[in-house]
Amino acid sequence: MDLAEIPEGGTTTNCAACKARFLITRESIAHRAYRKAEDAHCAKCGNDLGSSLHCPSCGELYPDYFVAEAPDVARKKIRKIADAFSSLKDLSFEWGAKPKGVSGYASKAKSVTPVSREKSRKFAMIAAGVMLLVAVVASGGWFYLQHKAQQQYAENYIKALYGVKSGMEYGLTACSKISEEMNSRGNARISPEDEIKMSKVKDEVDKIMQKLNNPPGKFDQANDKLMKLYEIYKSIHTLAISPTGSPARISGVASKAESEFRQGTQELKNSLPEELSAALKRGKSKYRGLRDL
Repeated sequence: MDLAEIPEGGTTTNCAACKARFLITRESIAHRAYRKAEDAHCAKCGNDLGSSLHCPSCGELYPDYFVAEAPDVARKKIRKIADAFSSLKDLSFEWGAKPKGVSGYASKAKSVTPVSREKSRKFAMIAAGVMLLVAVVASGGWFYLQHKAQQQYAENYIKALYGVKSGMEYGLTACSKISEEMNSRGNARISPEDEIKMSKVKDEVDKIMQKLNNPPGKFDQANDKLMKLYEIYKSIHTLAISPTGSPARISGVASKAESEFRQGTQELKNSLPEELSAALKRGKSKYRGLRDL
């Protein structure tokens, strides 16, 4: 028989050898669970599929297949499958839903057996356990992310503190030289080499300070104190790069800024939270400029 001539709804024919009548139907791979391995034949080439999900003869993946069987057997299997699916429609997944009544008949309340009550209790316990597990995992993940954010902030904080302190020292040294040279020559500026060096330090400090824009809540106060030092440093950097006024004015501004910076540094150190204090202790072994804090 030409397989292409078999209609989608199946066809009946007689066996050429014994004249027995049988039904040939075409089914999708989804129905394989209801068939024995030897019942299915590939719809593409006609060979046995066996238990494979692909045809071992032509290689077709998830092929449709043909089944040949007696008409009465086919009807019984179809009825069995239909009954299995029809029984599913009576299941309800809504807790507390009332059974629908049938017209002309009085609905009977279903009795709740100890077994069904025990199953419900077990299901509720499992559901509660799953919800608890999800909550624990979620909270654990949140605390982990918070911890990592605090670690990263502490690392950047110490780098920024070192950069601000080093830049401030460069600026004060430059202002002192400018003031001395102005007293002797009347006009002075820092050397191009010093200006390049100070500008590089300033660029690096600016980049690090940008990473501290959104500190964890527990570090807000420490962040504010570092920002005050940063503002003092920027004013001295500007004065050293573009000095204006008399030598006395430059010296006076630098001296006042140095005093404010020293006081601010001490206040910062005394108010650091535990995590930043530990980070500063580690930073002292890494950055020489922090060892006098």
